[in-house]
Amino acid sequence: MEDRHVVVSPFHVADAPFGGGGGGGGGEDDGEDGGDDTPPETATTATNPQPHRDYCAIFDGHSGADAAEHAAARLHGLLARDPALRLCQGSVAAAMWEAAVGPDDDGDGGDGDDPSASPSPQPGVDSDGLGAAVTAALRACFHAVDAEILARARSSGGREGATALVALRLGRDLFTAHAGDARAVLRRAGGVAHRLTIDHKPGDPGERARVLAAGGRVEHLGCWRVVAIPADPRRLPAGLAISRSLGDLDFKGEGGPGSTGAGVTADPTVGRVRLGPADDVLILASDGLWDVLTDQQACDIAGETIARVVAERRGGGAGDAAGAGTVAVAAVAAAEFELELDGKDEGGDRPRCVLEAAAASAARALVAAALARRSMDNITALCAVMPWAHGGVESI
Repeated sequence: MEDRHVVVSPFHVADAPFGGGGGGGGGEDDGEDGGDDTPPETATTATNPQPHRDYCAIFDGHSGADAAEHAAARLHGLLARDPALRLCQGSVAAAMWEAAVGPDDDGDGGDGDDPSASPSPQPGVDSDGLGAAVTAALRACFHAVDAEILARARSSGGREGATALVALRLGRDLFTAHAGDARAVLRRAGGVAHRLTIDHKPGDPGERARVLAAGGRVEHLGCWRVVAIPADPRRLPAGLAISRSLGDLDFKGEGGPGSTGAGVTADPTVGRVRLGPADDVLILASDGLWDVLTDQQACDIAGETIARVVAERRGGGAGDAAGAGTVAVAAVAAAEFELELDGKDEGGDRPRCVLEAAAASAARALVAAALARRSMDNITALCAVMPWAHGGVESI
């Protein structure tokens, strides 16, 4: 099992500047421990109100789990320290949002909040300065983690890599950043699925052209792959079925004189969508799920499961909210799910509220559906239920 996932909710922005060390950003962290240098939290006070922030990510490793583990331990800590994210707090953030969408920014569907609008997964989505700042921060952190993984590979001789998918909620703004083929899908008004990411595969015309322009090589070997030919004749050529990733030294043009393997990049595609009151579930999943489920099928499974669990739990008098404005997030990997089926695992910590229980059930249902459809790849599914969904906390 080479997948890793991280949930940090709430996600605290650090007072310290971007620097070394990879501690968590606060809240719950389901990834590796990045060390003891957790960034100091920026306090929420009456004079310095903070927008609700949540971070979740999936890293799908290949050729070993080291790259996924390193990214899971490091990326959120680096992001919490980036100076750009300090723009996304208190009066500065409020001024940005008001300038962009007007004073009606309370999530009630007023001006500037169209729940039916399709999100745009294009880089640098920006109308208020916030998009440019967050895009730059996410890109810098992806490149920093990639550089660390490549440095470790040069030292150890490892060849591990990982896809990366990050979702960052800042108040009513949802940012996604990804490199690879893990996918984010948002369930919007009427239960309609809206894809927030673009699969980075060498068969995509734009990605293929970018790889070739960088001096890379693309061939169809069962599927379209970026091909790396090592300079060392004792090593066999390698193929990679994605065109962006963290790590993957052989595919970053560093195989030495006479090698061929350029074109794979860690540069993420960053997207931004403004959340509305009809947006209720965000799904992040590795490609093992999307190989056998469509976006709409996944949203239908998640939506139906969440509605059922909410109805059952509230009928029994369970509590509603995890905390004011906090997204209820749960992630399940196929290996964990199979342990639960065998009775060897009780499914982790007990959910703290109705929506957390619903998110966990939805993630399990998605993994179960993918396994039933005989997915042959690693599967991790993460479901985030918005705090205003199903009668929860209304404020965005």
